Amino acid sequence: MIKPVVHYSGILLIREWLFSKEDNIHYIAMLPQVYDHPKLGYCKDVRSSGIVKFPDNKGTFETRNTIYEKADAAYMMGHHELNQNS
Repeated sequence: MIKPVVHYSGILLIREWLFSKEDNIHYIAMLPQVYDHPKLGYCKDVRSSGIVKFPDNKGTFETRNTIYEKADAAYMMGHHELNQNS
């Protein structure tokens, strides 16, 4: 399965999460803003699915469904209209 790449900004928070009482603890990401999510589009305060690869030194990480990349200055300049909605 090819996972979509979604850009995010803000401070990434990783939390333990229990999806059900019978399940093991997973780690999820709490994201202040995502920009190009295939289902959410531009959205604030997003909770990811379970993390399968933790963030690298650039902030890129992978969940069960998505690859997340930290939005850099070049990305933000190309999407300046998003900054007006903040």
